[in-house]
Amino acid sequence: MPNWTIALKDARRPRVFGAMWSVAGQAKKRLSGHWRALERKRASPVSVSCAAFAFVLACATAHADVKDGVAAYRRHDYAAALREFQEAGRHDDMHALNYLGIMYAEGLGTPRDDETAAAYFYKASVLGYPEAMANMGRMHELGLGVKRDYQTAISEYRAAANAGFKPAIMRMVEIFEKGELGLAPNAALADEWRARMRTSAPSVNSIEAVTVTAQKRDILIRVAMGAPPLMPPTSFAIANPARIVFDFWGTASRLGTSAREVNEGGLSRLKVVQAGDRTRIVVNLKRMMQQRTRIDGADVLITLSAKDRESSK
Repeated sequence: MPNWTIALKDARRPRVFGAMWSVAGQAKKRLSGHWRALERKRASPVSVSCAAFAFVLACATAHADVKDGVAAYRRHDYAAALREFQEAGRHDDMHALNYLGIMYAEGLGTPRDDETAAAYFYKASVLGYPEAMANMGRMHELGLGVKRDYQTAISEYRAAANAGFKPAIMRMVEIFEKGELGLAPNAALADEWRARMRTSAPSVNSIEAVTVTAQKRDILIRVAMGAPPLMPPTSFAIANPARIVFDFWGTASRLGTSAREVNEGGLSRLKVVQAGDRTRIVVNLKRMMQQRTRIDGADVLITLSAKDRESSK
């Protein structure tokens, strides 16, 4: 399952969209047509060409709906979140549109519908939301709701990266470092994009809380994020002393520098440290364990399992 990351319309083409406007005309027409179909389903559509006073009122309403939607999303009340985001989406709130794309892509509070997800991501990206540009890149990379098109995927990732969205910058590093999406490896370009990590905009996400729960032979570490992350953290393991390190790029820590003794199963200590735009979680172990990482809404779930259990399967 792909991982998705979590302001009104300007008639002019946004400057940071130079690359993404290379999307094939047929694909744009398809998405635009699908969006118009969504518009016709609305009971009370709101025109984006309203007067300034109405514009301000619409923005205030959308902001309140987004805030309530995010609160519902975080408590996993997806039906309520969907209603709030749909209301904000009627006012062209790009944050709400991006959330709607995520919910339709993941089937949260609604049946999964990749074409509708792509339409929402497309609308939010046209409104200038870098996270939605990156999500459109993901849709084109995987062929979800749109035709698989690596060139367009790279253009979308590049547009989001040029807008300073650090997960997209990291994706550009990976593409050139590993030679992905039909491109040959290019260490020089990978280094150029990596250098942008030090000069781009501030962190766009945050770690709000970390909880540890023992589940039979597994240990579940739940990392509550400020917004749905685009991708899981990168990680590496050290055998002696046994530990696993998770790096959350483009992420600040609301916990400050935090370390605590845990002593749950094979886990002994957990430390959270922010360095620049990266937050690192260091998990000290009594013995080496297997780890699995996945995204659950706005949370990152890290499951630690005993190695003998994994090898017996």
